[in-house]
Amino acid sequence: MDYICSDCPRRCGAERSDTKSGGVCASPALPRVARAAPHFGEEPCISGSRGAGTIFFTGCSLRCVYCQNRAISRGGGEGRTVSVEALRSMMLRLRDEGAHCIDLVTPTHYLRAVREALEGLALGIPVVWNSSGYESVEALKSLEGLVQVYLPDYKYSDAALAKRYSAAPDYPELAAAAIREMYRQTGPFRMDENGLLVSGVLIRHLILPGEIENSMGAIDFVSESFPPGSVLFSLMSQYTPIEGLEKYPALRRRVDPGENEHLIRYMRRCGLADGYWQELSSATEEQIPAFDGTLPAGTRLTGNALDQITWMKREEGESDFSPLGAADAPQTTVSPSKTTYYRAEYAVLPGQCIQGISDTFTVKVDVPATLTLASSANAVCVNDDVTLSANYGTATAIVWEKKEEGETAFTDFSTDLTQQQ
Repeated sequence: MDYICSDCPRRCGAERSDTKSGGVCASPALPRVARAAPHFGEEPCISGSRGAGTIFFTGCSLRCVYCQNRAISRGGGEGRTVSVEALRSMMLRLRDEGAHCIDLVTPTHYLRAVREALEGLALGIPVVWNSSGYESVEALKSLEGLVQVYLPDYKYSDAALAKRYSAAPDYPELAAAAIREMYRQTGPFRMDENGLLVSGVLIRHLILPGEIENSMGAIDFVSESFPPGSVLFSLMSQYTPIEGLEKYPALRRRVDPGENEHLIRYMRRCGLADGYWQELSSATEEQIPAFDGTLPAGTRLTGNALDQITWMKREEGESDFSPLGAADAPQTTVSPSKTTYYRAEYAVLPGQCIQGISDTFTVKVDVPATLTLASSANAVCVNDDVTLSANYGTATAIVWEKKEEGETAFTDFSTDLTQQQ
C-alpha cells in the first residue's frame, strides 16, 4: 500500500507505504496499534457492562498541544504494526470476547486500511468511529455503510483557539461539515433495550480551562444544527494538564467548578437533554489508558508470525542474557566470535494463543559457526505440547532450556542434544 496521502484535511501530500511513515500524522500506511482490549472509559452507551472493544491507533493528524494520549498520538515507533488481515481478526476476537462494539480510536489517518478491514466483515455489533472530528467529508463518505456509530469531538468553535492549540484554524468549519455528514449517514441515534447505542452520532466536547466562550459556541453548534433528540452530546470536564505546556500557561490548570457548572446550565438551556456531562472528579490521569501493547489473545500481527520476537544473547563467561539488537523478526543471522548462547523470546499470557512459537528456546552456537534461527511451530497455546526447532546448525551444539512462570532462571530440561524437543 503505497500512496500520496490527502485523506485528512491537512492534505499534506506525504508519501506513505506499509512501513514508511510520513506527513503530519507521522504514520505509515499500515495501522500501528498501541492497545486493543475491552475499555470502560467511554460513555455508558458505548462501554456498557462488558466494555467497548477498543483499538487505540498511534499517530494523529490534529496533534493538539494538550493531548492526553500524547504518548501515542505523536506517531513514531509506538505501537505494533498490523496488517489489514490482522486488524480484521483483532475486531473479530474482541467481539468474541464479549465487547459491545468495536471502538476505533483516532483512525482517520489509517482510513484506507481500516476501510479495507471493515469491507465485507460481518461483526454483528456496532463499529464506532471515534475521532477528533477533523475529517474530510469525502473520506467519511467512503465509510458509509461500514460504520454504525460516529463518536466525534467538536473541540473548537473558535478558529483562533484551534490555530493556537492545534494549528488548525479551519477546524470549526471542517469539523462541523464532517459531523453533519456523519449524521446524514446514520440519522437520529437509536438505543437498544439495554441502553447501548446501536447507531447514530455522539458528539463530545472537552472543556478547556478559561475557554467558556469556545465551549458555549460548541454547544450552540450542536443545538442549532440538529433537531432535538436526534444526536447525543457529551460535555467533558476531564481535562488534565500534561507536561510540556510551559508555552501555554492557560492550559496548566484544570477546569474549575464554576466553569463546569456554568456550561452544564447553558447546555440545558439550549435544550441538549440527551447525553452526558462529567463531574470534576473525572479529571485524573486514571482516564488515560495503559498503552502497553495489549492485544486480543491469538492476534497475529502481520504476515510474519513472530514480528514482536526478541532475540537475546549470552556470551561464554557472562551470567545474563542481553538484547542482541537484531530485528524483531522470525529469524536472524548471527556470526559469533566466541561460544554464545542465543535466545528467542515471545511473551504469552496464560490462556492465550499466538501464531508462532509460544515459549523461549536457547541455542548454543560454538565458534566459528554462523547460524540462522527460526521458529517452525504453528499456532500453539499455553500448556499445549510445543515443538521448538532450530532449523539450522549443528545438532550437538543445541541446549534446550526452560523457565516456568515465577522462576527467574532457565534450567536444562533435556540431555538429549538434538535439534527438536
